[in-house]
Amino acid sequence: QAYRYRLSLNEWLIGHLLATDAITEADLATFHPSVCNRLDRNTSGIVLCGKTLSGSQALSRIIKDRTGRYR
Repeated sequence: QAYRYRLSLNEWLIGHLLATDAITEADLATFHPSVCNRLDRNTSGIVLCGKTLSGSQALSRIIKDRTGRYR
């Protein structure tokens, strides 16, 4: 459940990427890094995030195809 004073996972991801210079504010004009898939929602598990459009597309393809490898 999201609360007003808590960051969403996407907001945290973008803040972390900006703070570590993995992306710039200018990068956000064309793509917003986001969660691609979240396994075990509301419990511990794996969260897959895409930093770039091509990375997000690749992760989505891997999940859809269940290949587990990048093409």
